[in-house]
Amino acid sequence: MSDPYLRTVPKIDATTTYIPTGDTDPVEKGDVDTLIATSVASERITTTAEIAAAIAASELGERVTTVAELETAVAAQIAGQFIYLEAGTYTLTESLAILLASTGGGLIGIGEVQLDGLDAADEAVLVDIAVATGTFEYTFENLNIKGGTDKIGLNVANGSIGKKTNVLINNTYIEDNGTGSAVQAINTDGSNAIRIYWNGGAVDTIDFTPSDTGDRLVLKNMDVDVEVAGAAVDVVATYFFANSKLPVTKITGGHASNVISTVGCWTEAVAYVPVAVAGTDFPDAFSATIL
Repeated sequence: MSDPYLRTVPKIDATTTYIPTGDTDPVEKGDVDTLIATSVASERITTTAEIAAAIAASELGERVTTVAELETAVAAQIAGQFIYLEAGTYTLTESLAILLASTGGGLIGIGEVQLDGLDAADEAVLVDIAVATGTFEYTFENLNIKGGTDKIGLNVANGSIGKKTNVLINNTYIEDNGTGSAVQAINTDGSNAIRIYWNGGAVDTIDFTPSDTGDRLVLKNMDVDVEVAGAAVDVVATYFFANSKLPVTKITGGHASNVISTVGCWTEAVAYVPVAVAGTDFPDAFSATIL
């Protein structure tokens, strides 16, 4: 008997696999290998070499092993495409500019991946989308990023986009190099937002300049080592920290209109202690809510 529930949710038991494709006839488990092998949308892979080959053959995935391949791939990246960097150090030859055409895509490290910027470049990686008709989104995952001496690691700008710029960062360490910032985000447009969502990893210094009520800096499961410096801009921008180590007395700047909250965070001076109320860990205009 036909069961419409099987059209959306697969049911798997010890003897039979049901395939939710609109055809509710049961398919025996022994036939699954044949289905996969003959499908144009899926491929069975069992080794690292096969994974690399599958990525290279896919329109939405590209594997790189050298800085030349990386820079070429980023310059040609299309919407939804992910570039996979094999383990190693990639010393960039110029600022690695993420393009509008790559919205929905990202850079993902496989193993230990280090991106090093040049002293002559303002930043190692730049996200500055000049024109867009919709929200721009890009992902950085499993990377170590460092700018050139006294320069910026990741620079996010919103000069004239008129749309939101969402930067998603996972399991990534971005470090200072001298007097530069690990991360700089400056919204000079004001008609729409920069939103940085960072889950897992570490960062030295973040300089964040909001200009829109939708601007957000959201950090979870992080080690913030040096400072978070917010510009004194009178907008209801959001700063949110959860389950993270924050620097002692170094969540600085900000404006009383900014909304800043911490959940389950701590600092480390002599010993680990909960973050303190404004006046110590938040010494300037921020009025933080500590949970």
